[in-house]
Amino acid sequence: MRRKAQQTNRNFMYGTAVLAIAVILIVVIFTGLAFDMKEEQSALSATKDTYTLSFDEGFTADSYRVYINDSLLYEGTLSSGKDLMLNRFADDNALIIVDNSNDLMQIVTIPGKSGTFSIKHTVDGITIKKKKNI
Repeated sequence: MRRKAQQTNRNFMYGTAVLAIAVILIVVIFTGLAFDMKEEQSALSATKDTYTLSFDEGFTADSYRVYINDSLLYEGTLSSGKDLMLNRFADDNALIIVDNSNDLMQIVTIPGKSGTFSIKHTVDGITIKKKKNI
C-alpha cells in the first residue's frame, strides 16, 4: 500500500495567500478612507470664512506687494478703493504690506474671524479697522 504524501507546503501556501489577501484589503480600505477624508477637508476649506480687504485712504498709485502669512497675495498698484478677497486659513493672520518705491514694510495683524476690513495708510503707518456689516 502506498502512503499518502504529506502536504505541509500546500497548507503553508494557502495560509500565506489568505494573509496576503487580508493585508491587501486593509491597505485598500485605509487608502479609500484617506481619499474620502481629503475630499471632506477640501469641501470644508471651500466653505471657510473670507476676508475682504478694502484699501481706503493714503494708498497712492505706487507699486505695493501684499502678503498674508508670508504668502504673496497681490503685487501691483494699490489705489484707494481697491478690494482684495481671500480665504481665512488660520486663526491669527498677519498682513504684510511692502511699498516697492522705498522698500518699507508694514506688518498688521488681522483680528478675529471673517469680515470686511478697512486699511488706511497714514503718516504713522498702516492701520486696519473692521467695517461694520450693514
